[in-house]
Amino acid sequence: MSNHVHDCTGPDMTCPCGYVFSVPPVCVSIEITDGGKTLISEGFNCSTIEVAIEALRDAADKLDAL
Repeated sequence: MSNHVHDCTGPDMTCPCGYVFSVPPVCVSIEITDGGKTLISEGFNCSTIEVAIEALRDAADKLDAL
């Protein structure tokens, strides 16, 4: 099925092939600018708060390295 496009438009967001669309519950958005210069810009969803914490630590490390 290389040309298959999942149709998850129904109320249960399930494609007829069985694939279920889901978005991980934790939303992470980190935006740090200095004047007009963007220093950090990250955004993603993840399954656990620990992943979000690690992203914040990584962002802090990147700022320390500047």
